Amino acid sequence: VWFQLVFGFFILKKKNPLFLRKKLKTYLFLFVLNIITKLYSQVFSLYSTSSINDIYSASSFSPIKIRIAQNGVILLDTENSILVHFSENDTISYGGKSARFSGLIDPVDITVKGLNVYILNQASNSILVFDSRLNHIQTILISNEVELYPSLIAIDQYENIYIYSSDLNMIYVNDSQQKNFTEFIDLNMQN
Repeated sequence: VWFQLVFGFFILKKKNPLFLRKKLKTYLFLFVLNIITKLYSQVFSLYSTSSINDIYSASSFSPIKIRIAQNGVILLDTENSILVHFSENDTISYGGKSARFSGLIDPVDITVKGLNVYILNQASNSILVFDSRLNHIQTILISNEVELYPSLIAIDQYENIYIYSSDLNMIYVNDSQQKNFTEFIDLNMQN
Protein backbone atom coordinates (compact mmCIF):
# COMPACT_ATOMS: atom_id res chain seq x y z
CA VAL A 1 0.00 0.00 0.00
CA TRP A 2 2.89 2.38 0.79
CA PHE A 3 4.32 1.94 -2.68
CA GLN A 4 0.93 2.62 -4.26
CA LEU A 5 0.47 5.77 -2.16
CA VAL A 6 3.88 7.19 -3.07
CA PHE A 7 3.54 6.16 -6.71
CA GLY A 8 0.06 7.68 -6.82
CA PHE A 9 1.27 11.06 -5.59
CA PHE A 10 3.89 11.23 -8.35
CA ILE A 11 1.33 10.37 -11.02
CA LEU A 12 -1.14 12.94 -9.67
CA LYS A 13 1.47 15.66 -10.00
CA LYS A 14 1.90 14.91 -13.69
CA LYS A 15 -1.54 13.97 -15.02
CA ASN A 16 -4.11 14.41 -12.24
CA PRO A 17 -6.70 11.97 -13.68
CA LEU A 18 -9.92 11.50 -11.74
CA PHE A 19 -9.67 7.71 -11.73
CA LEU A 20 -6.23 7.73 -10.11
CA ARG A 21 -7.34 10.25 -7.51
CA LYS A 22 -10.23 7.99 -6.49
CA LYS A 23 -7.95 4.96 -6.37
CA LEU A 24 -5.41 6.87 -4.29
CA LYS A 25 -8.21 8.05 -2.00
CA THR A 26 -9.19 4.41 -1.42
CA TYR A 27 -5.62 3.38 -0.58
CA LEU A 28 -5.21 6.34 1.72
CA PHE A 29 -8.48 5.48 3.46
CA LEU A 30 -7.33 1.89 3.99
CA PHE A 31 -4.08 3.14 5.44
CA VAL A 32 -5.93 5.44 7.88
CA LEU A 33 -8.30 2.60 8.79
CA ASN A 34 -5.29 0.41 9.54
CA ILE A 35 -3.78 3.10 11.79
CA ILE A 36 -7.06 3.65 13.67
CA THR A 37 -7.48 -0.07 14.21
CA LYS A 38 -3.94 -0.40 15.53
CA LEU A 39 -4.44 2.57 17.87
CA TYR A 40 -7.53 0.99 19.38
CA SER A 41 -5.49 -2.24 19.74
CA GLN A 42 -8.30 -4.45 18.57
CA VAL A 43 -7.68 -7.85 17.04
CA PHE A 44 -9.24 -7.06 13.68
CA SER A 45 -7.65 -8.57 10.63
CA LEU A 46 -7.63 -5.64 8.18
CA TYR A 47 -9.16 -6.26 4.80
CA SER A 48 -7.22 -5.69 1.64
CA THR A 49 -8.47 -3.52 -1.21
CA SER A 50 -9.66 -6.62 -3.01
CA SER A 51 -12.06 -7.39 -0.12
CA ILE A 52 -13.58 -3.94 -0.37
CA ASN A 53 -13.70 -4.19 -4.15
CA ASP A 54 -15.62 -7.45 -3.78
CA ILE A 55 -18.44 -5.43 -2.20
CA TYR A 56 -18.24 -2.20 -4.16
CA SER A 57 -15.87 -0.83 -6.73
CA ALA A 58 -13.41 1.70 -5.33
CA SER A 59 -15.00 4.46 -7.37
CA SER A 60 -18.50 3.95 -5.92
CA PHE A 61 -17.72 3.23 -2.24
CA SER A 62 -16.61 6.45 -0.58
CA PRO A 63 -17.23 6.46 3.19
CA ILE A 64 -17.06 9.74 5.08
CA LYS A 65 -18.11 8.55 8.54
CA ILE A 66 -16.30 5.92 10.63
CA ARG A 67 -17.17 4.56 14.07
CA ILE A 68 -15.46 1.94 16.19
CA ALA A 69 -17.92 -0.64 17.51
CA GLN A 70 -17.38 -3.37 20.10
CA ASN A 71 -17.05 -5.97 17.39
CA GLY A 72 -15.57 -4.11 14.43
CA VAL A 73 -15.46 -0.94 12.40
CA ILE A 74 -18.59 0.69 10.91
CA LEU A 75 -18.34 2.87 7.79
CA LEU A 76 -21.04 5.09 6.31
CA ASP A 77 -20.99 6.30 2.73
CA THR A 78 -23.59 9.09 2.81
CA GLU A 79 -23.45 9.81 -0.91
CA ASN A 80 -24.28 6.25 -1.98
CA SER A 81 -26.34 5.34 1.14
CA ILE A 82 -24.11 2.38 2.02
CA LEU A 83 -23.38 1.09 5.52
CA VAL A 84 -20.51 -1.42 5.91
CA HIS A 85 -19.39 -3.35 8.98
CA PHE A 86 -15.88 -4.80 9.05
CA SER A 87 -15.08 -7.34 11.75
CA GLU A 88 -12.48 -10.00 12.35
CA ASN A 89 -14.72 -12.66 10.80
CA ASP A 90 -16.62 -10.98 7.98
CA THR A 91 -17.69 -7.92 6.05
CA ILE A 92 -21.38 -6.99 5.98
CA SER A 93 -22.99 -4.27 3.89
CA TYR A 94 -26.43 -2.68 3.96
CA GLY A 95 -28.18 -0.31 1.60
CA GLY A 96 -26.99 1.34 -1.57
CA LYS A 97 -28.83 3.53 -4.05
CA SER A 98 -29.94 0.49 -6.03
CA ALA A 99 -31.17 -1.42 -2.96
CA ARG A 100 -34.95 -1.49 -2.75
CA PHE A 101 -36.54 -0.52 0.56
CA SER A 102 -33.25 -0.31 2.45
CA GLY A 103 -34.44 2.65 4.52
CA LEU A 104 -31.18 4.55 4.04
CA ILE A 105 -32.79 7.47 2.25
CA ASP A 106 -30.54 10.34 3.23
CA PRO A 107 -28.10 9.12 5.89
CA VAL A 108 -26.06 11.99 7.35
CA ASP A 109 -24.61 10.69 10.62
CA ILE A 110 -23.92 7.54 12.58
CA THR A 111 -23.35 6.62 16.20
CA VAL A 112 -22.80 3.36 18.03
CA LYS A 113 -24.12 2.43 21.48
CA GLY A 114 -23.27 -1.04 22.76
CA LEU A 115 -24.03 -3.49 19.96
CA ASN A 116 -26.53 -1.16 18.26
CA VAL A 117 -25.80 1.15 15.33
CA TYR A 118 -27.90 4.31 14.88
CA ILE A 119 -28.18 5.98 11.47
CA LEU A 120 -29.68 9.46 11.18
CA ASN A 121 -31.81 9.92 8.05
CA GLN A 122 -32.12 13.65 7.49
CA ALA A 123 -34.75 13.90 4.74
CA SER A 124 -37.11 11.38 6.32
CA ASN A 125 -36.66 12.73 9.87
CA SER A 126 -35.94 9.27 11.21
CA ILE A 127 -33.31 7.20 12.99
CA LEU A 128 -32.67 3.64 11.86
CA VAL A 129 -31.45 1.23 14.54
CA PHE A 130 -29.42 -1.84 13.53
CA ASP A 131 -27.83 -4.65 15.50
CA SER A 132 -24.14 -5.46 15.20
CA ARG A 133 -24.77 -7.60 12.08
CA LEU A 134 -26.66 -4.73 10.39
CA ASN A 135 -30.06 -6.31 10.83
CA HIS A 136 -32.69 -3.56 11.00
CA ILE A 137 -34.23 -3.53 14.48
CA GLN A 138 -36.33 -0.39 14.60
CA THR A 139 -37.11 2.95 13.01
CA ILE A 140 -37.51 5.93 15.34
CA LEU A 141 -39.54 8.74 13.81
CA ILE A 142 -38.43 12.21 14.83
CA SER A 143 -41.69 13.93 15.65
CA ASN A 144 -42.06 17.53 16.70
CA GLU A 145 -44.24 20.51 15.87
CA VAL A 146 -41.76 21.60 13.18
CA GLU A 147 -39.66 19.57 10.79
CA LEU A 148 -36.18 19.35 12.29
CA TYR A 149 -34.06 17.85 9.47
CA PRO A 150 -31.26 16.99 11.92
CA SER A 151 -27.65 16.63 10.81
CA LEU A 152 -25.92 15.16 13.90
CA ILE A 153 -26.76 12.41 16.39
CA ALA A 154 -25.34 11.30 19.74
CA ILE A 155 -26.45 8.91 22.48
CA ASP A 156 -25.49 9.09 26.15
CA GLN A 157 -24.96 6.25 28.62
CA TYR A 158 -28.67 6.33 29.56
CA GLU A 159 -29.66 5.88 25.90
CA ASN A 160 -31.04 9.40 25.57
CA ILE A 161 -30.81 10.40 21.92
CA TYR A 162 -29.54 13.88 21.06
CA ILE A 163 -29.93 15.40 17.60
CA TYR A 164 -28.75 18.70 16.22
CA SER A 165 -30.78 20.65 13.67
CA SER A 166 -28.53 23.03 11.75
CA ASP A 167 -31.58 24.70 10.18
CA LEU A 168 -32.92 25.70 13.61
CA ASN A 169 -29.52 25.79 15.39
CA MET A 170 -30.99 23.70 18.21
CA ILE A 171 -30.15 20.49 20.04
CA TYR A 172 -33.09 18.22 20.83
CA VAL A 173 -33.29 15.25 23.19
CA ASN A 174 -35.49 12.19 23.30
CA ASP A 175 -35.13 10.20 26.48
CA SER A 176 -35.65 6.47 26.27
CA GLN A 177 -39.21 6.83 27.68
CA GLN A 178 -40.52 9.61 25.39
CA LYS A 179 -41.69 9.56 21.80
CA ASN A 180 -41.23 13.23 20.97
CA PHE A 181 -37.99 15.14 20.78
CA THR A 182 -37.92 18.19 23.02
CA GLU A 183 -35.71 21.27 22.99
CA PHE A 184 -32.52 20.74 24.96
CA ILE A 185 -30.21 23.62 24.02
CA ASP A 186 -31.12 26.63 21.91
CA LEU A 187 -27.81 27.66 20.33
CA ASN A 188 -29.41 30.86 19.04
CA MET A 189 -29.57 32.08 22.65
CA GLN A 190 -25.92 31.28 23.39
CA ASN A 191 -23.42 34.12 23.07
